[in-house]
Amino acid sequence: MRLAGLKWLNDSRLLLAALAAAFLLQFTLIAEAAAKKAEPVLGDIDRPMQFVIVRSSTPACEPLCPEWIWARGEITAATPKAFKRFLKKIGKKRLPVLVSSPGGSVDAAMAIGRLIRERKLDTGVGTAYLTGCAPTEKDCLAKQKKSGVYNGRITLGGAFCNSACPLILAGGVNRIAGSAFVGVHQITTTYYQEKIFYREKYKVVKGKKKVVSKKIVSRKRVGTYNSTDLPKALERQMLAYLKEMGIDKTYFTISQGVPAKDIRQLGPGEMSAMKLTTVSDHAYVFAGLGRCTQHQLSENCIEDLDRAVSTKEPVPAVVSSKTPARVVAPPMRFAVVRSSETGCEPMCPGAISAEAPVLLAQILQGLGGRRLPIVLRSPGGDADAAMALGRVIRQHGLAVALGKTTFSGCGPGEADCHAGEGKEGQFLGRAGQYQNYCASECALVMAGGTRRFATEESLVILRYKGPEPDPALKQRLAEYLIEMGVEKMLLTVALGPVGSDFDPPTLAQMYRMKLATDTRDVDTLTAANTCAVLSGPDSCSSPRTQNGL
Repeated sequence: MRLAGLKWLNDSRLLLAALAAAFLLQFTLIAEAAAKKAEPVLGDIDRPMQFVIVRSSTPACEPLCPEWIWARGEITAATPKAFKRFLKKIGKKRLPVLVSSPGGSVDAAMAIGRLIRERKLDTGVGTAYLTGCAPTEKDCLAKQKKSGVYNGRITLGGAFCNSACPLILAGGVNRIAGSAFVGVHQITTTYYQEKIFYREKYKVVKGKKKVVSKKIVSRKRVGTYNSTDLPKALERQMLAYLKEMGIDKTYFTISQGVPAKDIRQLGPGEMSAMKLTTVSDHAYVFAGLGRCTQHQLSENCIEDLDRAVSTKEPVPAVVSSKTPARVVAPPMRFAVVRSSETGCEPMCPGAISAEAPVLLAQILQGLGGRRLPIVLRSPGGDADAAMALGRVIRQHGLAVALGKTTFSGCGPGEADCHAGEGKEGQFLGRAGQYQNYCASECALVMAGGTRRFATEESLVILRYKGPEPDPALKQRLAEYLIEMGVEKMLLTVALGPVGSDFDPPTLAQMYRMKLATDTRDVDTLTAANTCAVLSGPDSCSSPRTQNGL
């Protein structure tokens, strides 16, 4: 609405040019869902949404690994154009979209959802943890920046999709939320009040002014106000979008019934009923190790030819033999490890590294009853020995977590290694997810844990590598699994054909077999803040204690 206009004219009958300064108060309608934040807020989650490609950092999958699009941040009016440019850049790749957002513009969210559906992509709620590069990879960081593909893994910790964000989730062909927080509330319409300055050119003909041009010089926002009265036009647009995406209109009814200042979490049953989700699983499935096997190759499995060359192992010479040769790995080694992470002293977590010649029983005896978690990584070995280890672990009430131990300085397998060794025979180091695996008979050791920690990044191969076990060994294996409370399905898969559906198993399948009981990774047990956060875990001690680590 134009309020006033002031003009200055020349004396001439024909005005060639004149400057007009005026202002116009204009109300611009922009529909947005106010961004109600869930705690904890993750770093730059309030910044405008950004898009990156993340590649699974599990080295066992190379050179064919799952990749996904990570969309994180606030949904702004500029986000659809940015996403469209991003999709054009990645070409014909059909990667699932992993989203975590506090919300933002409703119109922009629907536009992004349509772009996702147009490309026939899957969506899920979750976030990513960028793991950086392996120390052995040359110029890894530079390559990631240049390619736009970053190493990482999917995590649900702190992931949420609130306000307008579920409209992006709705765009997926297959839609997953799992246990992530998905929150809704009514739409808030924001009206922006602007003062507009413009320049006019006009001429005077026979005493009358005639405008020949009008140009806006500048704009200045002078105020805003919000309203929860949803315009009918926007209501029709939303209902049309939900119908287009196959989402029941109960989503609209529920969200509009929640005050804008509040947020209401949608339960898994609700989301399934309204068809906001189509798969009752977690976003971990986008990066599951089983997605890129020969019998199940998903579209987001991307081959990295550079890594195919760099990770290829030398081919051993062929030896003629009637009996198939079996690869012999170094004997399993045990060592007590105290966290070398900064920030934990004087109370630091410890763990027992079981990687590949000190007996476990001797180490446990020297701990004076302390119960440290076993950080396990092994290519397998003797089945009876594995079951014996599992029983020792269970007898002492220890937890087992799959992971790799990296020693600070030298490790226990090196001759004359004293630099990193503590006074009580402990080594400094840290445990992590990188390059962790548990193959064949290793699963029997894992089964001995009172709690068994594994994630989607854990590579567990169940296939039995040795010759066909005799009936007596099969019986011992079956009895052991019953003793440990693990389903006999594990034995069926282990003795089944190569490439069976459960080898390698997904995290959900490990849960079904009761091989895994906890989805937290090894970092949870050995991180620097573990002793501060947890209430006196057995793995924490001060170096001043008699049996301290």
